[in-house]
Amino acid sequence: MSDLTQLTLVQARQGLAAKRFSAAELTAAFLEAIAASNKSLNAYVLPTPDYALAQ
Repeated sequence: MSDLTQLTLVQARQGLAAKRFSAAELTAAFLEAIAASNKSLNAYVLPTPDYALAQ
């Protein structure tokens, strides 16, 4: 899957279970999407990428 941010929750769960990608890779994909779009959207008040990746 090239864009993990486009997966449904079911697809993400299945991909994680099948080890097609890791939780860290899935999180990183969303963090990259947030970084790319938040300047114009201003949807996230306080992004915490380090905290998200540590989980």
